[in-house]
Amino acid sequence: MQLIRIKISNWRAVKSREIVLGAGVNIVEGANEAGKSSFIEALNHLFKERDSTKKKEVKGVTPKGHDIGSTVEVELKTGDYHFTYSKTYNRRPATSLSVFKPEPAQFTGLQAHEEALRILDETIDLALWQAIQLEQGSEFSSINLRASTGLARALDSAAGGTGVGEADSAILERAHSEYLRYYTGRTGKETGELASLRQQCDELSEEIAQASGAMQSMQAQVERSAMLTESIHEQKAALPELQSAFAALQTKQVEVDALLQQRRTIKAEVDAQSLRVNECERKRADRQQQQQQLSGRIEALAKLSEQHKNLLKTSVELAEKITGCEQQREKLKGTRAALQQSVADLEVAMKFSADAGELKTLESCFQQREKLQKELDECVAECKTYSVDDNALETMQQLQRQHRELEVRLTAQRPELVVHAVQAENFNGEEVAAGTQHKLDTSAALEFDIGSSARIVFTPATDLAALSDELAQVSTQLNNTLQRSGVSDVKAAVASHRKRLELQQKINSLRQRVDESLDTDVTTATNRLQVLRAAVKQPKVAFDHSELQPKLASARGSLVDIEREQRQFAADAESLQTDKARTDAQEELIKQQINDEQSELSKLRLQLESLRAELTDEDIAAQLKREQATLAELNKKLSEADETLANSNAEQLAQQVGNARQALDRAGQQFHHDEKELAAVSAQLDQLRSEGLHEKLEQLHATSSDAHERLSQVLRSAGAAKTLWECLSKHQHATRLSYVKPLSERVCRMGQIVFGADFQVQLNESLAIESRTLNGLTVPFDDLSGGAREQLGILLRLAATQLVAGVPLILDDTLGHTDATRLQTIGALLSNAGRHSQIIVMTCYPQRYRHVGDAVQHRLLPETAPATGISIAAADP
Repeated sequence: MQLIRIKISNWRAVKSREIVLGAGVNIVEGANEAGKSSFIEALNHLFKERDSTKKKEVKGVTPKGHDIGSTVEVELKTGDYHFTYSKTYNRRPATSLSVFKPEPAQFTGLQAHEEALRILDETIDLALWQAIQLEQGSEFSSINLRASTGLARALDSAAGGTGVGEADSAILERAHSEYLRYYTGRTGKETGELASLRQQCDELSEEIAQASGAMQSMQAQVERSAMLTESIHEQKAALPELQSAFAALQTKQVEVDALLQQRRTIKAEVDAQSLRVNECERKRADRQQQQQQLSGRIEALAKLSEQHKNLLKTSVELAEKITGCEQQREKLKGTRAALQQSVADLEVAMKFSADAGELKTLESCFQQREKLQKELDECVAECKTYSVDDNALETMQQLQRQHRELEVRLTAQRPELVVHAVQAENFNGEEVAAGTQHKLDTSAALEFDIGSSARIVFTPATDLAALSDELAQVSTQLNNTLQRSGVSDVKAAVASHRKRLELQQKINSLRQRVDESLDTDVTTATNRLQVLRAAVKQPKVAFDHSELQPKLASARGSLVDIEREQRQFAADAESLQTDKARTDAQEELIKQQINDEQSELSKLRLQLESLRAELTDEDIAAQLKREQATLAELNKKLSEADETLANSNAEQLAQQVGNARQALDRAGQQFHHDEKELAAVSAQLDQLRSEGLHEKLEQLHATSSDAHERLSQVLRSAGAAKTLWECLSKHQHATRLSYVKPLSERVCRMGQIVFGADFQVQLNESLAIESRTLNGLTVPFDDLSGGAREQLGILLRLAATQLVAGVPLILDDTLGHTDATRLQTIGALLSNAGRHSQIIVMTCYPQRYRHVGDAVQHRLLPETAPATGISIAAADP
């Protein structure tokens, strides 16, 4: 199938546009919102929706705020057919089909819609054509095989099969239907009668388990009642014995408590005597510590005196170094002033040299601007000689199409009148030889004689005459338009229009270059030129710029060195001042510390002498010896009391008393607990006996047996259906997998051109791309970049068009994420595919497709009121 012409009117934001397409690759260029996607949308609605449809997506094509119809018209060739097909939606809906070949015919309304679908179904795989369209924002990874019989047949043939027949499909459907009676299609879970019976059996089993549990519970309660009765009798007999044992242990506990009180008294005396011993030891330690402090103060005072002496020496040395730094700084001041003057003189010379260079450059820019302006004026004058603008070319092409359509219609409706001469005859004043034919023009009324025996008068039909008049009128309008534009034919007008556009582009380029010839506007540049000319008009001294630069750099470097030395001496002096100040501060601090140490040493000596006058060191030692002897006697008494308590087993006795008390309490509690539990168990037994559990359990067993028998029957039927469907599905899956290989091989061959020789691609049985392998690395399709996914989607569709020839491929705003290298290889693939199938590319960036070798480029220019035709440069189909 080849689309020749598509025209839309009042379609969304498009008032009226038309594109004329070639047989190979067609690149339709237009800015955003120029109507590119509207052409694709209108084409899909034309072949899918009737003119009377009320669908929301069709109603939405009417321009906002207008109550008018939206029209789409397509001229195409498919198989042996050549026809024009149009529809108007929403307002005054209408459908029209004009067939030119193989036999002229005209259809309208529903008949036209059905006839167009019949022709398309007869000549192309319409489902595949709609499936491989790559619209803006659509999914790249797959094409829909389910509705495409043509591609399915092509893939089955390429895989070496014979395809699936109608009988096979019917068996699959019946097997699947039977499987779905018992299992869900997606998860394979039980459903329908099988699931219901399974649930019923499970519920009955649960009820039986509950009834059996109740029976077991009742039996357990009977056993529990007997056990509780026996336990209560045993506890009544054991209580007096436990009470007697507890009383005997309490008597022994009183005797042991008296021994414990005696030990606690002795222990208190030991603790008090220990405190007195500790106090004597503390006094002796304090006296020793005071003596050590006195010795430490004397040693510290000697160290501080030595530090004070060293700091005084360091301060004198730092003062001498500071004086030396100040003397060096004074020497460098004169050298620095001389270097500063030299740098200032050299900077003045450099400024003059830079102005002279800038003046030369600016004068060169003005000369170049004058040259470009002259070339621009020449191009403007030449452009005025080509008078075919966009509107004129559009009018000529529209008149030419009308002329062709009228000729086709006139040829289809004009009768043919041929006179066969049986013998030589004078026909209407003209000698006609025997056995020859004479064809007469039937576009207008005519009269002629057949010899002297007959006169024939022929009057054509009114429609035929009107068509002839309309054809002559259109031909006159076309010739007048060509003469006004100064061209011989439409082809020359296209050439003149193209030359005009080329000159206009050159004029725009020259204007831009004129504007860019100066860095600033002309006025600013002119003022700067005058300032520079005045500045370098009369130089005081002539300097060579190349010699001035190193001299200035050397002078600045020397100045920097001098200033760095000055800063270094200043920093050294400041650092030395800081060190001297720190040293002086330390000297003063040490001096103060010496005074403090001497004061503290005097205080310690006086304090120690005073304490020794009150209590001598020998008195402290004698007191400590007496207190330690008393403490030893008390510790001996405490040991004897501990030995007596150990023999009486006081700890073991306390544990026995506590255990006897707990045993007596627990026995009483258990007795009361068992009495309460026995009463509760008796009440539960009475309740269970009244419910008739035995009869209920027998009834549930009978019902469950019937349900399980029915479930077994249904399970046999379900198993057979499942086995049959799984077997058929397995073979169907294998058949679909065989389809993948032919398409995958074609995608791989084209992909190796784009991505490299080690490219591989993995397709699933639905023909969706699962992953791509490149350089040994396999990446899932969804994890690839947007550009790679888009490129693989285009390769998949090109492979499908190779398998099923005659299906046009439409790409809307693709390759937006593709790099320059892959644009080149994909361009070559599109060019090669265009030799077998028509490819239509809608884009606002035609630069992406510059590598498509034999593509025809069409340009959608902005609509201008009140024009209603196309704004596109295209060759005739």
